Amino acid sequence: MLETMVNDQNADLIIGTLGFSHYDMIPTVNHCGGIWCLWNPINIEVSTLAQESRAIHCHIKDIAKNKECILTTVYALAQERDKDYFWQHLK
Repeated sequence: MLETMVNDQNADLIIGTLGFSHYDMIPTVNHCGGIWCLWNPINIEVSTLAQESRAIHCHIKDIAKNKECILTTVYALAQERDKDYFWQHLK
């Protein structure tokens, strides 16, 4: 079995095959973490509000329905001791 690790060198290539014209991303660190937020701007507007090592915060506006929301994409920490700090940070 052949495994392909996603890293900075091949992330753009992979994203390009998924059919999305726009994206924001946080790269992996030593093959850990990494976040992709992918979209096509058909009837939506996406603005990145902030990026952190483990989260991307975006403002999403649905133009057709005139609705808005904040979307946070997260790469959660695996260690229990680190999770509490991260969730407190998100609050």
